[in-house]
Amino acid sequence: MRHRRTNYNDLGLCNYDPSRDVHLTEVGIEQEQAHSAALTLRHVAFERIVVSPLTRT
Repeated sequence: MRHRRTNYNDLGLCNYDPSRDVHLTEVGIEQEQAHSAALTLRHVAFERIVVSPLTRT
């Protein structure tokens, strides 16, 4: 699963540096997006979860 919309998405940029200010936009943090992801994953039995140090995750 990928992160939601960020300020860098809006600028057409990519970032792999956790020290840069890349954050979710209002659209990215909308309840509807989080709710949709929760519904999609509610019956998934995870064996492993891998996360990133980037703040957008």
